[in-house]
Amino acid sequence: MVGLTMRMAALPLAAGLLLGLSAPVHAQSANGVGSPFELAFWQSVAGSDDPAVYDAYLQQYPAGTFAGLARAKLATLRKALSLPAPVAPTPAPVVAPAAATAAMAPAVATVISPPPAAAPPSSPLLAEPKPAVVAAPKAAVAEASDATSDANLLLELARSQEVGSGTDRVVAANGFALPQRPVLADIADLPLPTSFCSAEQRNAFYETRYKPYLDLARANNDAAIAHMQKLQQAYDSYQLSRDPSPMNALAAEASSYQQQVAAGTYARQAAVVRQFDQIMALPVTTCQIATATK
Repeated sequence: MVGLTMRMAALPLAAGLLLGLSAPVHAQSANGVGSPFELAFWQSVAGSDDPAVYDAYLQQYPAGTFAGLARAKLATLRKALSLPAPVAPTPAPVVAPAAATAAMAPAVATVISPPPAAAPPSSPLLAEPKPAVVAAPKAAVAEASDATSDANLLLELARSQEVGSGTDRVVAANGFALPQRPVLADIADLPLPTSFCSAEQRNAFYETRYKPYLDLARANNDAAIAHMQKLQQAYDSYQLSRDPSPMNALAAEASSYQQQVAAGTYARQAAVVRQFDQIMALPVTTCQIATATK
């Protein structure tokens, strides 16, 4: 096995690029400090070891909710970049759990942002994300016909979320269609052995069992993020035209998808990442090969 030199403690970026969308007519301040947009921005950069993404967050939200964390993370990264890179140790035969951890380090999981290294243990974003709460839209003065149209549109969307109704093609009364939800792969739990007979056996388990399992969980998470980004782009396009009906439908779909799908895919990927430490903690013992007696 080649190049497993870095610990895989950082979680990939959260799938919760939640569209915290307020009422479309009053959406001018929806992306300010404390808004769901700020939370989505922070979730998209958290866990990265690229100083540029934290600079981008601080430029957008210099007094943001996570500004202190961003500055602390930025200072840590810049200090780490000034240190010489450690020399990768030569793998040696493993006879104890402590030596097993040094013999094989995890491959760095690639995500849509630059590949992350180990984040500080005190990072509060390593826990499973909680779905962001979408603030209830403020009441807006509208004509009776517009209110009726919005109510019908939201009713169609609510019906689409019912079991068996099929949410991949939700069409509103005025002909607007929501983006189709991606099809995600089913991921069963990965059972772990009680021990390994050698470091080579453990490395083989990592390559043939754990890594494909991790790639599948990451692909689901990436697909959920891409769908949330697609909803965001659609919402932005209708915001320019001040069309409230599709904006309300997109906001409702984003909130529903975040709670029903995106949060779950992120939690699953986080659980798979945590299994790496469990694999490394398994003992490596000399196995007795039973031979048939004649």
